[in-house]
Amino acid sequence: MYRTLPPTAAPILFRDLLYGVFSALSNNGAENKFKDQIQEYFKAKHVFLVSSGKAALYLALNAMEQSSHRNEVIIPAYSSFCLASAVARTGLSIKLCDIDPETLDFDLAKLKSIITEKTLAIIPVHNYGLVCNMREIQRLALEKGAYVLEDSAQAAGALFENRKAGTIGDIGILSLGRGKNICTLGGGVILSDKEPFARWIAEAIKNYPKESAASDMVSFVSGVALSLLLNPERYTMPSKLPFLNLGANIFDPNFKIFRFPSFKGEIGHKTFLYLDKYNEIRIQNARLFNNHLGENNLLRIPKPTPDSRSVYLRFPVLFRIKEEREKAFQGLNQNRLGASTSYPTPLNQIGGFTKYLTNDGNFPGAQFVSDRILTLPTHPYVKESDIEKIVSIVHSVTG
Repeated sequence: MYRTLPPTAAPILFRDLLYGVFSALSNNGAENKFKDQIQEYFKAKHVFLVSSGKAALYLALNAMEQSSHRNEVIIPAYSSFCLASAVARTGLSIKLCDIDPETLDFDLAKLKSIITEKTLAIIPVHNYGLVCNMREIQRLALEKGAYVLEDSAQAAGALFENRKAGTIGDIGILSLGRGKNICTLGGGVILSDKEPFARWIAEAIKNYPKESAASDMVSFVSGVALSLLLNPERYTMPSKLPFLNLGANIFDPNFKIFRFPSFKGEIGHKTFLYLDKYNEIRIQNARLFNNHLGENNLLRIPKPTPDSRSVYLRFPVLFRIKEEREKAFQGLNQNRLGASTSYPTPLNQIGGFTKYLTNDGNFPGAQFVSDRILTLPTHPYVKESDIEKIVSIVHSVTG
């Protein structure tokens, strides 16, 4: 039987989906148990659950906006389309900052040059679970009196100087979407120790509706499909089902926001127990990729920030030229080995997004990465034999 590796995966047990259904029917407050788990693990004073990572970003920025006359947000020029969607929805002015291909973090010299007295917030993004240089970003923000909103959507469980990613900035967010470090089939988390922000967010969430029973049913069906078919022996089918939107990059500033349902709270309560175990598997697989590919001088492997523990939701590799990346992707795709070219463009090239930007021009670091990046799977379904096949194909392209 053919094995088809997903690009990213967070296994969900079928029994945990059933627990979610029972929780929704009994209205047992499972979301509060899940919140308590998150609060204990991250040591955050305030934890809020919402319907998506985009919703978490949007509400966090709105909370910051209430306490300042500033109106500008700085985000990396290469990142998730979800980040672009959330920031665009706020109506705040958006300034892009180029990234450093060596780290996938902000180009810190560029960041320093574009922070002004108008800057409300800087949003560092721990892309693929690689931790940003939070010490330097915090220092630059403090110099200009800007807030830091830490996007840890792909980095739950990562550490910087022994502090959990998502708890270092003024506010942090996590994503609970499919394939993330913690998966509830959709959802977002807001973390903060700041009382004024927490009070505003708590009141704001009350104004949003609950998800409908029909929405819970759609999540359940989607969850059953993923639970039964996410295994590489069966993944060929869901990889071709359009309603799952696997791997889609969509810019949509008109996304809906809901309160977090009991159904997903129970799933989160169960899957949270596997967070550290699955992260350790990802780290070990990333170490194997690094050992095999790190000596290839024709590849560039982004380096984690010193004093950090990156959790590698995916393992990023940069090729010399776009054509080599495409050839490697084609070979890996033909062998069903879970590679991805990730975000298709820098954010300034997203249709409909440019009208929100205050700075034009080129972003060479972001363009370099967009043209050359390939992300490799690290999740618990990846076997050492899969890694050996992936490495062999990559070496054959660059050889």
